[in-house]
Amino acid sequence: SKINLTKKYPYVGRGGLKLEAALKSFSVDVQGKICVDIGASIGGFTDCLLQHGALKVYTVDTATDLLHPSLTCKDDKIVEFFGVDAREMTSLPEKVDITTIDVTFSSLRLVLPNVKRYLKQDGDIIVLVKPLFETNFHQEKTFKNIKELTILKRILKEFLDWSKMNSLYPKGLIASPLLGKGGSIEFLVHIQIDKECVFKTDNIINEVLKDVKELNSNYLVRKGSLQFLNPLLHNK
Repeated sequence: SKINLTKKYPYVGRGGLKLEAALKSFSVDVQGKICVDIGASIGGFTDCLLQHGALKVYTVDTATDLLHPSLTCKDDKIVEFFGVDAREMTSLPEKVDITTIDVTFSSLRLVLPNVKRYLKQDGDIIVLVKPLFETNFHQEKTFKNIKELTILKRILKEFLDWSKMNSLYPKGLIASPLLGKGGSIEFLVHIQIDKECVFKTDNIINEVLKDVKELNSNYLVRKGSLQFLNPLLHNK
């Protein structure tokens, strides 16, 4: 029988749980690192980075005054760049060790080429891939179709192939442990720019899509709380 567990968010936004899963899965060490959070919003990713030991986080978002009040007091660790479009960002005070990206209503392909300029050569990028914004919505006809595994596979492959062609080398891919808004399926990709590695795209995508089936059957997202129907899927 299924067990319902209700847990409070350990971060100011549920996005922190998504990033936490990526950091663990990709073995990315944040301790003492300089980071930039693209699409920071209320600061779910930022909070996760700080709780994992980040030295400083530059928060970038086109909107203003979104950061959660509990984070605005951390002036020594957070540098705000709100009202800034990452696609057109012209400078950061320094190059960063880690870049995280969670953007909406824009393809990552429009953001990554500019943002990667601010990453150290041996740095890490973690992006949240939202299939709905990486494809032609009208071409897919309905939102429901975006959840079909064959379409998800094509969208992921196209994005990963594009990344390789633009010297953004995939190192890892996982399904997000939480569904996005409206029950949308999301993915997290680990990217580096220093050297290409052996990344068997088709095999890895097939394995990850098996996790998508598991996620759909074992997770429920409820407004204001997160219910893990299978607690073994969450290693907090």
